[in-house]
Amino acid sequence: MREIHEAANAFPMMQSKEFDELARDISANGLQVPIAIYQGKILDGRNRFAACEASGVSPIFQEVETDDPYMWV
Repeated sequence: MREIHEAANAFPMMQSKEFDELARDISANGLQVPIAIYQGKILDGRNRFAACEASGVSPIFQEVETDDPYMWV
């Protein structure tokens, strides 16, 4: 499990039904939107990351360049 950036907490985690649907979609179609990483921590995409783990799909990461991760989120 990767560490989560504090700014990612601006949005809640999905509830179980939504999360299950996301995990099924990622399992069937792969991860379509990379998970945003800032300074080694997940800045955006923690639900997608968890769904990848749950479905056995390798996550795709993209490093974010920003001066203010809170504004980026």
